[in-house]
Amino acid sequence: MNSASPQGYHRLADLMGHYSEAAIFRRFGSLNMLTLLSLQAELIDLQAQFRDMCAEDDGSDDPSEKRFSTYFRVLRGAENSIQYETLLDIRKKLQEYNAAVLQVAQMQSLPAPEENNLGFLRGWLRGNDQGDNFLQGHEEFTWQLPKDRPLSERKALEKDLMTLHQGSVEQDALSKVLSSSLLNTWNWLRSAPSSNDTGQQQHVLQKSIDPDSGVLHYSEEKLLRFNNILISVVSALMPIVAIVALYFIDSVGGRIGTMAGFTTAFALVLATCTNARRLEIAASTAAFAAVEVVFIGSDLGKS
Repeated sequence: MNSASPQGYHRLADLMGHYSEAAIFRRFGSLNMLTLLSLQAELIDLQAQFRDMCAEDDGSDDPSEKRFSTYFRVLRGAENSIQYETLLDIRKKLQEYNAAVLQVAQMQSLPAPEENNLGFLRGWLRGNDQGDNFLQGHEEFTWQLPKDRPLSERKALEKDLMTLHQGSVEQDALSKVLSSSLLNTWNWLRSAPSSNDTGQQQHVLQKSIDPDSGVLHYSEEKLLRFNNILISVVSALMPIVAIVALYFIDSVGGRIGTMAGFTTAFALVLATCTNARRLEIAASTAAFAAVEVVFIGSDLGKS
């Protein structure tokens, strides 16, 4: 029994099967639209032919042919009726066209891959211990075009990519930063070579890397949990920090300016680091400002 590890597309399929973030495919938008346009053109031609046939049968001297437009049973029972044969052709072509439209609509609704996930896949394909540049011929440009190609073509390819990965609905700006830039730095630190006592190079925490795919994988659920904890701590600390700052400011103008700054910062944190809706942001910011106003008013009453 051959126990050799899979190579090429088989290894890539295993990677995509285990890590849906890497399940990135071409949308083939232009080809799909061309297919729809060609089917549409065929239907338009069939429709024009069918209307001419209907008009000819309506003006026929044969009483049965005149009934084709008012009694489908007569049309179905007619022998060698060109009108009915054309109607059957239209029915088949419409089924093909409708199915294609729905499929393309579904594909268009699939999200574009996140930049860090696309970068990971491209890096994996190039990695010596991973994809090892197995793509050949025109397939080499499936996910990336060479830099000498026009910028417009490279951007068109970026827009033509889609992913099967359904990211969490809680994915906000902070989560994206944590899962891209910060994690990339952390991954580099974890896999950076270090020298042991014998002077040989070894990778730090190498055991955390998937031996089959060479991937450092993190639980999205744990990342979101860390993000939620971080946002909760920041949200809890901001009113305290604001009140402490206002306590040490004596002038009314300084307090009002500080209050405006903290209130704006609080709203920005909610808008950029959470998925709160505008109404929720407005309500939370108003409550935060109310706390500051109450503190300023009570403190001024004592002075």
